[in-house]
Amino acid sequence: VSVGTPPQNFSVLFDTGSDMFWVPSKKCGKRCRYHRKFDPSASASFAPTKVRSAIVYGSGKVLLDVAKEDFSIGGVKVSNQTMGFAFAEDLGLYSSSFDGIFGLDFGGKTETGVDGLLRSKLLPKNTFAFYMPLDVREPGEISFGELNPARFRGDFQWAPLRPESYNRWTVNLLGVQLCADGSCESV
Repeated sequence: VSVGTPPQNFSVLFDTGSDMFWVPSKKCGKRCRYHRKFDPSASASFAPTKVRSAIVYGSGKVLLDVAKEDFSIGGVKVSNQTMGFAFAEDLGLYSSSFDGIFGLDFGGKTETGVDGLLRSKLLPKNTFAFYMPLDVREPGEISFGELNPARFRGDFQWAPLRPESYNRWTVNLLGVQLCADGSCESV
């Protein structure tokens, strides 16, 4: 993901359980030393606000300055996106292999990166999909706007989200079937 004008590149974790899109800022000191840091003074499109935010994850807390900024992902550019710029990270995030988090949740208090992608009207469809390989040494994949037909077999069955869990990607399941080497088990 690139942020700013000209673009500054970051690796992000795509998180279906959070709604904020954030990257570390130049203001973040030792706790961000292993991550790339966004320099707002180097971006012509950075628009600060006076809003600060804190997010608590299972791996720690991050403190953010909220601003408006442009970002690009997979060739799609989104302008004037509300996002966070970390000025402090807890130890669990400080040692992570990714720089920031791209929240994929919806219906929260802030405009998400997904909201920005939808607002851009540049996606062929309002979808995203994950590919997670069985071999953890192989890279995974996220697709926005369409499904990669090389990453699945069969037909898709669409299911409504559970209304009581509006802020999460939750569906009702009757069971899950796991298949390996032709043998299947139901959970």
